[in-house]
Amino acid sequence: MKKILLIFTVTLIFITSTSASVNHEVWFDQEEVEINSSVKIECTEQCPVNRWNLDWQLPAGSEVVSVNGSAGEAEEVSREADTIQITTETPPQDSEVMDIALSIEREPERLSENFYRRQLSLPGLEGEETRWEIQNEEIISATVGNGFETAFNKEDVRGQGEGPIEVTVNSGSGEKTDYYVFSGQVPDEEVDTAFELASGTLGIVQSFERFPVLSVEDQVYNESINDWSSGIYRSGTIKLREGLGEDFLPVLTHETVHGINHEYMDWDRTGSVYFDEGTAEYAEFLKRKMLYRSNEIDVGPSEVFGEEREYEVEKDDGRVVYTRPPQGEREELWNYYQLDDPWMKHWNLRDFPEQREFGYAYSRLVVMSHMKNEGSLRDIYSSMEFNSSVEDPERKWEFFDQHMEMRPCDYDDRDRFDDCLNKINDYDYPLYMSSPEIGSEEIEINQHELPERNRSLGSGVIDTDRIGIQESYIEDMRVFWSSVMDMLFSSLHSVLN
Repeated sequence: MKKILLIFTVTLIFITSTSASVNHEVWFDQEEVEINSSVKIECTEQCPVNRWNLDWQLPAGSEVVSVNGSAGEAEEVSREADTIQITTETPPQDSEVMDIALSIEREPERLSENFYRRQLSLPGLEGEETRWEIQNEEIISATVGNGFETAFNKEDVRGQGEGPIEVTVNSGSGEKTDYYVFSGQVPDEEVDTAFELASGTLGIVQSFERFPVLSVEDQVYNESINDWSSGIYRSGTIKLREGLGEDFLPVLTHETVHGINHEYMDWDRTGSVYFDEGTAEYAEFLKRKMLYRSNEIDVGPSEVFGEEREYEVEKDDGRVVYTRPPQGEREELWNYYQLDDPWMKHWNLRDFPEQREFGYAYSRLVVMSHMKNEGSLRDIYSSMEFNSSVEDPERKWEFFDQHMEMRPCDYDDRDRFDDCLNKINDYDYPLYMSSPEIGSEEIEINQHELPERNRSLGSGVIDTDRIGIQESYIEDMRVFWSSVMDMLFSSLHSVLN
């Protein structure tokens, strides 16, 4: 329980013990932020009290509009930097409510012509309850610090927890679909399938209704984000590089997984990203498979630590063969296991730039191995019940190691190692889709059946249509040669007799 020093004044001064709760009501637009905070202080010992003191931390850039207690304007208010000291006087009583009105005149972060972002720091008392409500008629999405329950309505976001709170709110208007808001035109009529596949694969949804999506011109993307990725999720917003073409829906699926993961993994402070990236890479792989099998793209997914895949396409001017290299080199994985230096426990994109491709591939391999063995991702999310943030990478790795194989295909025998990887790449992974109502506790997930599609076989790749044809041909030939041999034996028997 938080202890706040209060002065009890009759003829003598006493120090008394208290508890407190905070309630914030916030309104903002593109020009200013208004914060009305109500702090209720309750006396728990040596009550009643008639003089109340509070030190209150102010958000950066804020101006104090008014400070009142239950008896009216506060007796004393003094400010030192971003802290105000408040004193109110009342008749002797067991509780006091201080109302603090603040104003912040500051332009928001401009994300695009029609999207903007507000980052709000709302004060609180450590260990004491904080409730808050943020209003704006154009709220699209928001991200909240660890430990706060959050609920979204059409024009506000609210929550409760303990202590101070950091909230990032994305607002604006754009072209809406069921699960996204685009800053420009909707680039593909099938965009919502990216969300449906991401949610169906994970078995969970985020708390807000739609993800804002921005398309960023190549040079701006290179300068403001990086020059190697195709998309990024950050603070409730998805940014995609312009001109992705056939990669658009797979990349959108990938970033949507990051967005959904964000709320469920807010306990993770280790900096490692293998589970977040592994689930995103797996969903992207499934989306490419879905598009390829539905004849919407010409090149399907890659193998992971496998072989180059070939995809044949009949064009008007003849047959074209596309190749997709594997994600990750098999020899690198073999050496990683042999060296037994488990740096993947710490892997992230910032600190391991030279191992970026290997890290992506390894993360995907872990999830594919888990799903091949009929594992459930939703069960893993359901087990993420941490009472506090996790900063130790070893503790995080141990948690996941209890729920999935974190070193798939780790065999000293090379043949077993190769066979294990081949089976993971050959497996026909099912697709699961959901069309959830955001905010609902129940999610209906259905398996999505894919049509078959012929293509030439690459190494380690199974084409089910061709396998069926081959099996039928083999059976026909077996029956044919069996009848031929029967005839020969019959003729030979006649000659001998």
